[in-house]
Amino acid sequence: MKNILQNKKYLINEKGQKIGVLLDLRTYSKIEDFYEDFVLGKKMKSAKKTKSYTLKEAAKKLGFNGI
Repeated sequence: MKNILQNKKYLINEKGQKIGVLLDLRTYSKIEDFYEDFVLGKKMKSAKKTKSYTLKEAAKKLGFNGI
Protein backbone atom coordinates (compact mmCIF):
# COMPACT_ATOMS: atom_id res chain seq x y z
CA MET A 1 0.00 0.00 0.00
CA LYS A 2 1.32 3.40 -0.98
CA ASN A 3 2.07 5.76 1.89
CA ILE A 4 -0.52 8.52 1.46
CA LEU A 5 1.48 10.82 3.73
CA GLN A 6 4.57 11.01 1.53
CA ASN A 7 3.72 14.56 0.35
CA LYS A 8 3.37 16.10 3.81
CA LYS A 9 5.07 19.38 4.64
CA TYR A 10 5.81 20.67 8.12
CA LEU A 11 5.09 24.02 9.72
CA ILE A 12 8.16 25.15 11.65
CA ASN A 13 8.26 27.82 14.35
CA GLU A 14 11.07 30.34 14.77
CA LYS A 15 12.99 27.82 16.92
CA GLY A 16 12.96 25.25 14.13
CA GLN A 17 10.48 22.99 15.94
CA LYS A 18 7.78 21.18 13.99
CA ILE A 19 4.41 22.58 15.08
CA GLY A 20 2.08 21.36 12.35
CA VAL A 21 1.65 19.42 9.16
CA LEU A 22 0.33 20.56 5.79
CA LEU A 23 -1.43 17.98 3.64
CA ASP A 24 -2.73 18.35 0.11
CA LEU A 25 -6.52 18.36 -0.11
CA ARG A 26 -6.70 14.93 -1.77
CA THR A 27 -4.71 13.29 1.06
CA TYR A 28 -6.75 15.11 3.71
CA SER A 29 -9.99 13.92 2.05
CA LYS A 30 -8.78 10.29 2.06
CA ILE A 31 -7.92 10.49 5.76
CA GLU A 32 -11.26 12.16 6.53
CA ASP A 33 -13.21 9.51 4.57
CA PHE A 34 -11.35 6.70 6.31
CA TYR A 35 -12.02 8.21 9.75
CA GLU A 36 -15.72 8.75 8.99
CA ASP A 37 -16.06 5.15 7.77
CA PHE A 38 -14.27 3.87 10.88
CA VAL A 39 -16.51 5.85 13.26
CA LEU A 40 -19.65 4.85 11.35
CA GLY A 41 -18.61 1.20 11.58
CA LYS A 42 -18.12 1.48 15.33
CA LYS A 43 -21.53 3.17 15.73
CA MET A 44 -23.23 0.49 13.63
CA LYS A 45 -21.59 -2.27 15.66
CA SER A 46 -22.73 -0.57 18.86
CA ALA A 47 -26.28 -0.10 17.52
CA LYS A 48 -26.63 -3.83 16.87
CA LYS A 49 -26.41 -4.37 20.62
CA THR A 50 -29.31 -2.02 21.43
CA LYS A 51 -32.97 -2.98 21.61
CA SER A 52 -35.15 -2.36 18.56
CA TYR A 53 -38.64 -0.91 18.86
CA THR A 54 -41.67 -1.00 16.60
CA LEU A 55 -43.05 2.37 15.52
CA LYS A 56 -45.84 2.09 18.10
CA GLU A 57 -43.42 1.17 20.90
CA ALA A 58 -41.08 4.03 20.02
CA ALA A 59 -43.95 6.53 19.80
CA LYS A 60 -45.28 5.40 23.16
CA LYS A 61 -41.82 5.67 24.75
CA LEU A 62 -41.46 9.20 23.37
CA GLY A 63 -44.95 10.22 24.50
CA PHE A 64 -46.59 10.37 21.05
CA ASN A 65 -49.76 8.49 21.82
CA GLY A 66 -51.64 9.39 18.64
CA ILE A 67 -49.62 7.07 16.37
